[in-house]
Amino acid sequence: MPAGYRLFYVTTWSTLPGKGAEARDWYDQARKLWSRFPGVRSIEAFAAQFGLAPASDQIEIWIEIDDYAVLDRWDEATPEFADEFIALTNLAAGSVRQESARLVGDWVGSTIQDLAGAD
Repeated sequence: MPAGYRLFYVTTWSTLPGKGAEARDWYDQARKLWSRFPGVRSIEAFAAQFGLAPASDQIEIWIEIDDYAVLDRWDEATPEFADEFIALTNLAAGSVRQESARLVGDWVGSTIQDLAGAD
C-alpha cells in the first residue's frame, strides 16, 4: 500500500431502546479488548447526527488497521481472547445490536500529494 494509506474496519451498531448507559459500558470494554488485537492502530466511535443515518440510535466504530492481512491475524488471535470475547458478547446482547461492517480506506490518488508527482 502507498505510504500514508489509512485503512479502517468499520462496524455499525444500534443501541437497544433505553440501554444507552449499558451500550456505553459495552463500548468501553469492547475498546479495551479490540485495542489489544494485532494490527490495531486506533479505535473511535461516532454517533449518527442531524438525520444523516438510517437511525438516530446508530453508532459506528472505526478501527484503524495496518493492512488487509490484519483480518487473518485477528482470526488467529481470537482463541487467545475467547473468554473475554464471550463475556463481551453477552454484555452486547443486552445493550446493542450489530448491523453492517465494511472496510474503508483512502482513495489512492485522492490527495494533492498523490497528484503532485503525476505528469
